[in-house]
Amino acid sequence: MTFSWTLSSALLVALSLRHALAELAGVDASRTAPAHSEVPAAPPASATSAAAASPAPLATTRLSHVGPLEVVELGLDATSLGSALADHLHEARRGQRAMLVLVTEDVECPPCRGLDDALRDARVQEALGRVRLVRVSRAVFKEELAALGWQTDVLPMLLRLDEGLTLLDAIHGGEWDADIPENIAPVLGAFARGSYRERRHPRWTPVRRSQRI
Repeated sequence: MTFSWTLSSALLVALSLRHALAELAGVDASRTAPAHSEVPAAPPASATSAAAASPAPLATTRLSHVGPLEVVELGLDATSLGSALADHLHEARRGQRAMLVLVTEDVECPPCRGLDDALRDARVQEALGRVRLVRVSRAVFKEELAALGWQTDVLPMLLRLDEGLTLLDAIHGGEWDADIPENIAPVLGAFARGSYRERRHPRWTPVRRSQRI
């Protein structure tokens, strides 16, 4: 009987000690572990920053072909905006092409990305025909664009220049509705040919001070 009571007492003491240790461990964990609300949740795929999906400025200028189009992306190696445009205008004329200048942005510009995507569509390529499109990043050439007196608060912006690099005409992405090929193609085609007359923004111009680069 005495042995049985001693064994029972020992078991009760052991169980009590185990329970106490478990409670102590729980208290320590609650002191060191952050609350659930303090742990940052991973953003959903749809909330990823636009910068992650947008092209980064190029170190060197790149020429690529998109269907019949020649697309030049001016890089950080361009010594000046004016000289780069003069060189590419010369190359365009030598290849019997027209040249358009596209002022765009590398990040956080959904209309710019919409136009980039539309250039891969056969309808837009057919509308533009033999064109050399020189893509100018506002972020990279911000100072030179400002020195020219151009407003670049509406993007994307397209420019036509004459042989002396004087601005002939300009439009921006507000000339079409949704940034899809069927809306963009007829506008760009008429603009490239110099026959775009009926405009949504007839008084708009990027020029502030001078029309010459």
